[in-house]
Amino acid sequence: MDYTSIYNRLYNTNLITGKYCCFMPPKESTICALCHARGRGCCRLAADGPDSMFGLTKAEIKTMAKASGAAPEEFVVADRARAGVIAAAEALHPALARTLNHGRRLRLKVDAGGACHFLGPGGCRLPRRARPLFCRMYPVFVAPQGELTLMGDEACLAQGQAAGPREVLARLGQSEKELRGLHARLLRLSAAHALE
Repeated sequence: MDYTSIYNRLYNTNLITGKYCCFMPPKESTICALCHARGRGCCRLAADGPDSMFGLTKAEIKTMAKASGAAPEEFVVADRARAGVIAAAEALHPALARTLNHGRRLRLKVDAGGACHFLGPGGCRLPRRARPLFCRMYPVFVAPQGELTLMGDEACLAQGQAAGPREVLARLGQSEKELRGLHARLLRLSAAHALE
């Protein structure tokens, strides 16, 4: 199947709103749709399952609930993150560790196969603006020193043979300025979340 066929398959009824739309907004790269069509993708968990998932801030949950029309308990799980997950988040960036709030984590629900609650046939069913910030930035992140870094996901087609983070961003249809804006927002939201 080629890019065009996969992209055309994405036009369907949005399972959240019931409206006819494209699951992946036109600005987004079809490389993500291709990844998901192949049964891979970042919205499906690896073998370690939800244990290594990132945390959500209450502000992100509120945005997702408003966009989806679903109550938070329909798509969020409250659990405890392992010490190793907290340490890994801290190493990537302290903002991520703050979303784990001393081990207390609010995370997205996943099905028995490890797929995110919002994953549809063509990718995320949430509008891009309502998705968790971690998802919107993935697989490129801003390190504490300010440089762009890749999260190193072998399954990510956008990363395949890319010369570096900026090339991955270009493949995903995102600019460095947009990424840094999302990162700044994550810093603000995670700081407020850690105080709650």
